[in-house]
Amino acid sequence: MQYRMLIFLDDLFDNKQSLNLNNLIQACTKSFIDIKEVIIARNQDYSFAQENDNLIVIAKSNDLSQYISNNLPYIGQQIKNVQGKIVLFRKNDINVIFMPLDCDFELLCEIFKDKNKKYCQFHLFGLKEEEIVRRLDDIKLSGEDFEYRLIFENLLCHMYFSYRGQQNVLDDYQSKIAIAFQQNLYSENEFTLEEIVYRLLCLKDRKLSIWESGTKGILHGSLLESNEEFDNVLNKIKIDRLEYDSMDKFYDEVVRFKSELQGEVGLVVQCDQNEDLISYKFAIIDGGQIFLYKTSFKTNYEKSLKFAKNAILFNLYKKLKQNEQTFMSNAL
Repeated sequence: MQYRMLIFLDDLFDNKQSLNLNNLIQACTKSFIDIKEVIIARNQDYSFAQENDNLIVIAKSNDLSQYISNNLPYIGQQIKNVQGKIVLFRKNDINVIFMPLDCDFELLCEIFKDKNKKYCQFHLFGLKEEEIVRRLDDIKLSGEDFEYRLIFENLLCHMYFSYRGQQNVLDDYQSKIAIAFQQNLYSENEFTLEEIVYRLLCLKDRKLSIWESGTKGILHGSLLESNEEFDNVLNKIKIDRLEYDSMDKFYDEVVRFKSELQGEVGLVVQCDQNEDLISYKFAIIDGGQIFLYKTSFKTNYEKSLKFAKNAILFNLYKKLKQNEQTFMSNAL
């Protein structure tokens, strides 16, 4: 189903930074909603009398109340209310959804949830869209009863599926999807890579030490941000400057760091920048062994940090799962 999105702000420049449009679009995608147009404008008197599209209207709570009261003749009957915040009206075949600017966008999923459908999700690392679509085509998912949406984010792909039919059929599809993507799959629920790493460390009663160079501390920062209890599984953190051109010299430093860990898990990361390419050497220390990796990205530094963070955490996840197959991605 397609929607137009109207976002009303008091001041375009002061308020648009507080609106995470990317998160909003992702929430719509997860709900199998296509946004065909986004309009961001200053708050003003607005009439829906001439509107003939499905709409999502976003503004401050007080402004939303005014929009609703001013447009009651044009927006039909209230159909649904989620936690007293998001409200759905329907007139004939047109839906109009009102949501506050400060609302959790994930609540949109509750508005669009269809009780006649069943849902599942998979989260992958390191595959491009054409390869994912090819594998899904090979599974031959059934036509109109089966829908999927893909969201790509810094080498990760979030896949969301809906199915209108028998549960056993969906179970069969889920098994086929899991097999088709098993080497790249890290989650079948909402858990992030950071959350999964934390759970695996707790499950195995292991501690993690991190040594970062040239990465702005993105690894330990993202892990701490994902869970306020991550401190419980952190052993040692070093932010230092390593400048070893060769993998051999980098390896020597990793060996020295390993000697300090007393058998715990470790990550060592070094970022190397030049004009055309940003490269990362990293090592995972696990079970008394050292696993070395190198990957490069043709992108800006800030973007490369997000790519590298996901590449490192995915490989750490694979090691903690005791899967000896390693996976790397060299992204263009």
